[in-house]
Amino acid sequence: MSSDDVDNDEQVKELIDMVMALTDKNFDGVITREEFRDYVLQDFARFELLGKVLPLRSIVDEFIQVIKGKQPHAVSKIFAKERQYCLNEPYIPPKGDSLYPVALEMP
Repeated sequence: MSSDDVDNDEQVKELIDMVMALTDKNFDGVITREEFRDYVLQDFARFELLGKVLPLRSIVDEFIQVIKGKQPHAVSKIFAKERQYCLNEPYIPPKGDSLYPVALEMP
């Protein structure tokens, strides 16, 4: 990874931290619809900045139905499968029951 990539990654992290600090009013690490609405209603330019990152409500509702009532491990597998599909990642079968394809060990 080049120093330009590292600098870009740091800039993105700083932008995310800034948006979270301005938007996440209860500091729970999640921007709720209400927090998002309150934030963008203050200035429409904020909606232009953040609006396209949110999925349609119908997609959110459909996904909630898919994961509703499932155990956390099953939900993690669903998220991993969705990520693989959305990012066109190659399928790497997990090793055993792990979510990771390799055994991770602490040094």
